[in-house]
Amino acid sequence: MGASPLTPGAPLYPFLILDPSDMLYIFYGTNTEVSRERARALIERLRGDSRGFFERITADTFEPDALSARANESGLFSGDIVTMLDGVCENKEAEAVLIQKAKDLALSPNAFILIEEKVSKKIADACEKAGASITVSGGEKKEKGWTETPIFSFADAYARGDRKNAWTLLITLRENGARDEEIIGTLFWRMKTILLAKISASADEAGLKPFVYGVARKLSEGYTKEELQKKLDDLIVLRHETWRISGDLGVALECLVLSGKKK
Repeated sequence: MGASPLTPGAPLYPFLILDPSDMLYIFYGTNTEVSRERARALIERLRGDSRGFFERITADTFEPDALSARANESGLFSGDIVTMLDGVCENKEAEAVLIQKAKDLALSPNAFILIEEKVSKKIADACEKAGASITVSGGEKKEKGWTETPIFSFADAYARGDRKNAWTLLITLRENGARDEEIIGTLFWRMKTILLAKISASADEAGLKPFVYGVARKLSEGYTKEELQKKLDDLIVLRHETWRISGDLGVALECLVLSGKKK
C-alpha cells in the first residue's frame, strides 16, 4: 500500500498524473528544486508498486537512436519504462531530436520526463503541440522565502481562510499561465505540510526543512488535526471526482477557494 498523506516522505504532488494517455512530461523553470520534487513524485507514481524500469539520460549520455528505440519499444516491459531526460537540452543535437520526436514520445507506451531550467520556444511549442503535460516552476527557492512566490502565497492565503486574498491570487496565477492542476498540487502540498507540522514535535520528525516546518506550524494554529485531514480529503475528492464526473476542475477550484473560510 502506498504512503498516506500523513506519512513523511510520501509524494507531495498527488495530482501530477492527469491523463493516462499523457506519456511526455516537461518540468522547467528557475525553481529547479520544485521541478525536481515534482518529477520525483511523478516518477514514483508512474513506476508504481512494480518498480518498473527507470533510466536517466543526460546531455553527455544522450543517443538519438537509443531514444527512438525506447519510444517505439513494446513488449513485456511496455508502460513500465520511465526515461528521465535530465538537462539534455544543453546538447544541441538532443534539442533538435526532441523537437523532431516530441509527438513520438507523447504517443509512446513508455513515459518520458524532461527536466530543464530553460527550454527554447521551439521545444515548448513542439511539446505542447504533441500534447505533453507541461509544468513551469518559477520564483525563489523555498528555503529563501518561497512564501513570496504567488502560487505559495495563494496556498497560504487559503490555509489562513483568507478567501479574498486567495481569490485575487488565483486570478493572478491563471493570468500568468498557471494550470489548475499545478495550483491544486501546490495547495495539497501546503495543507499536507501544515498537517505534518501539527502532528509532529519537530521539523526532523515531520520530515520537513526547518523553515518550511516553522511556517507550516504557524499556519496550523486554530486547526485541529481532524480539520486539516478533512481539508486534505476534500482536495483528493475534488481532483478525482471532478475528473471522473465533469472534468471542470477550474469551477471546482473556484468553489473550493470561495468556501475556504477557516472557521
